[in-house]
Amino acid sequence: MIKYVMKVKEFCLYFFKQNLMLFTISIILLIILLVMRNSHQFTFVSTLIAFFGLIFVVLKYYLDRANYKKSLFEKRYLIFQTCDEVLYGFFHCIDNKDAWRILVEKLNSIYRRSYFLFGNETYKFILKFRESIIIGSMNDNVNDEKVKAANSFLRELLNSQELAKKFTELKIYSY
Repeated sequence: MIKYVMKVKEFCLYFFKQNLMLFTISIILLIILLVMRNSHQFTFVSTLIAFFGLIFVVLKYYLDRANYKKSLFEKRYLIFQTCDEVLYGFFHCIDNKDAWRILVEKLNSIYRRSYFLFGNETYKFILKFRESIIIGSMNDNVNDEKVKAANSFLRELLNSQELAKKFTELKIYSY
């Protein structure tokens, strides 16, 4: 019985959070109907116009929210795609200095933007990824241990296809 009550409570909280706009509109409609019952000022036509106006506002709200989520996904996916390109280029273009410079510029660009687009965990991964790319590209043997660790980290990402798992905000369930 307690589990059932907890499930109902969780569902109500989820419904309220997800449908706050619908809840607000239903309260407004209830108030309009109560006022209309006790007053002859409102007519049926004006109530219908108000109702359709509210429906329009709700649809506009959900459309704007969907567009925002789509835009956010596209910006995040662009960063993921750039990281994937840089990771591939790290192992295939490291000898070509011009191509490598372009990849590093892209990496620096996404590094700055990712602070605003991702959560803390993904941002920390991007920092570690950037640091590993920079350290791994060093040809001097000043700190050979760091270079080996960076190369190992990057090889693991490439070989096990773990890069996508690090970008948790790109998962469909999070939208």
